[in-house]
Amino acid sequence: GVANTNVLGVDRDGWNVETGVRGSMTSNLEGYALAGYEDYDQADGEFYARLGAQLKINETWGVNGEVKYVDDYVAYFVGPRMSF
Repeated sequence: GVANTNVLGVDRDGWNVETGVRGSMTSNLEGYALAGYEDYDQADGEFYARLGAQLKINETWGVNGEVKYVDDYVAYFVGPRMSF
């Protein structure tokens, strides 16, 4: 996708593309593995990997956890997910 974001007062124009697999491991747990490339004006282009899972509480709500591995850092995310 194409992005124009403002992070801590710094505009970041750029783009990213990713592909991967996603599937159910049980009736209320799904996981995914993605590989991508991102390139922004303020940073060199980099390949990355994202691994994550979602625990489905019901048809609408779930809890999502993800780890993103980039060349020089690792980012973690845990939060709610709403599906509709």
